[in-house]
Amino acid sequence: MKILALSKDEDIIKLLDSKAEINCLEITYSQAQKSPYDVISDTCSAQPSILILDDDLLKPNTSNFIESVKKLCQSISIIFLTSDDSIELGRKISPFGVHYYAIKPVDVNNFSEALDSLINIKQKNLIH
Repeated sequence: MKILALSKDEDIIKLLDSKAEINCLEITYSQAQKSPYDVISDTCSAQPSILILDDDLLKPNTSNFIESVKKLCQSISIIFLTSDDSIELGRKISPFGVHYYAIKPVDVNNFSEALDSLINIKQKNLIH
């Protein structure tokens, strides 16, 4: 299963690395140092099952990015991480079907459980 992580959060990267070893996951990291259009193109080209998106990398274009990715890659599942605790951001993001929304600092146990659950769902959908 492919997972694309758009984040430079060290705790998240460590957790993903440990999960990759245990679950034989293919995880790609990007720190989004390109234009938003290139990041959208790279995301859709990689065809990940799960996208872990750190809002801090794409501000202020995050909601537009998610909307575009969901239009182009409808089966992608998104885990959204942010330092912004405003209700406005949550309202912008919620219509796009984000599967897990976390405000930083992220509780590693909750994040891990959410990721495991999403991986299990995706794997069951691949089997059936």
